[in-house]
Amino acid sequence: MALNALDGSLARETGGVTHRGTFLNEVADRAGDFFVLAAGFWVVPLPVAAAAAGLVLAMELVGALGWAITGARILDGPMAKPDRAIAIGAGAAVASVYAVALPAAYAVVAVGAGLGAAVRAHRVWVACGVPDVAGGES
Repeated sequence: MALNALDGSLARETGGVTHRGTFLNEVADRAGDFFVLAAGFWVVPLPVAAAAAGLVLAMELVGALGWAITGARILDGPMAKPDRAIAIGAGAAVASVYAVALPAAYAVVAVGAGLGAAVRAHRVWVACGVPDVAGGES
């Protein structure tokens, strides 16, 4: 995760940001999200793991679409990547003593990502403008 943040910072500071690099960064981030969460499919009940993975990907998709539409990164809400890392890491660590800890962590991620998706969608909606008096969009 530290290297993931470092490459973007380095690209911005050196003027090396490209559209292709931005695209590849986002694709790699979403693949990483999926594979980290998919690792739990064998030890976490499938509906819980699938909900976590699906809602995380939905939240990140809303953020990426918001960035594409508004030109500003939309990273608001709970369960951003650091939050997910802490939740899953803590759940995995405690699971060696309490087996329910990892499924509980995935449930927390699912709920948080659902809330995060709603927060991000609201932010994008507001950034797109408010309806005018006639009911059309501005």
